[in-house]
Amino acid sequence: MPLAVWIVAVVAVSLALAYLNSSGWIWIAAGAVLLLAGLVGGAFPMDAFLVLAAILAVCSVVLGVSPLRRLLVSRSLLAWYRGQLPAMSQTEQEAIDAGTVWWDGDLFSGRPDWGKLLAVPRPKLTPEEQSFLDGETEQLCAMVNDWETTQVYQDLPPHAWQFIKDKGFLGMIIPRKYGGKDSG
Repeated sequence: MPLAVWIVAVVAVSLALAYLNSSGWIWIAAGAVLLLAGLVGGAFPMDAFLVLAAILAVCSVVLGVSPLRRLLVSRSLLAWYRGQLPAMSQTEQEAIDAGTVWWDGDLFSGRPDWGKLLAVPRPKLTPEEQSFLDGETEQLCAMVNDWETTQVYQDLPPHAWQFIKDKGFLGMIIPRKYGGKDSG
């Protein structure tokens, strides 16, 4: 077997193992089989086989034994990586300190705990919030129609935007002391 054929076989097996997300021990076993196949097939002489086998053995021990890998590889790699990252901004730190992802994390994990979500009490609107929904929100809905929005203006009509500004729709989460509608 020529060396080029052996290299193509190594690349093909590596791609297959990567695609199958194989464990480290399967990679080591495949490496040993490929080395033996290269020796038996005449892709390289015994001296090259011994050097490659020694490299495979050292890499297998260092990468295959977790405490040794952490000590010799992971720690220094992580230290280098941390040195490459920019310093965390105050905004990023506040976002991290703000808490957890709560139920959203369950949802995006693919295994949501629906009981956790259903156990949360339903939010209640204050009388003022309910009045805003029943009054201004209903008035705004009555002011717009699909035809004007999509065909005439391709946006909300100007009188609807003025109503939104006048009634404070865009200030619902802004505290009252700053001119918004939020009571919290």
